[in-house]
Amino acid sequence: MDSISLRSNAERYRVEFENISDILNRLEAGVIYELTGDRVDGTLSENVRQLRTKLNELHIKIEREEDSIYDKIEAAIEEHERIEWKQNSKEE
Repeated sequence: MDSISLRSNAERYRVEFENISDILNRLEAGVIYELTGDRVDGTLSENVRQLRTKLNELHIKIEREEDSIYDKIEAAIEEHERIEWKQNSKEE
């Protein structure tokens, strides 16, 4: 995979990469139940499981060239705008 492909994947799957980065940042900062006592932070094993799941999902998406979260949001917005435009056209 060349640098252009890597750059475009980094951009395309940026939401997924940001989600993974958030988990890593929380782990690095020690934001886990065992240290904070706050259940909302999740245990170390829960965070690792979540990280593993997100990495596996991202790997599959990239390998299969599946839509990213950003792609899905963009398509939903475009569909909403298309429906809205159709409705406005009928009203005129």
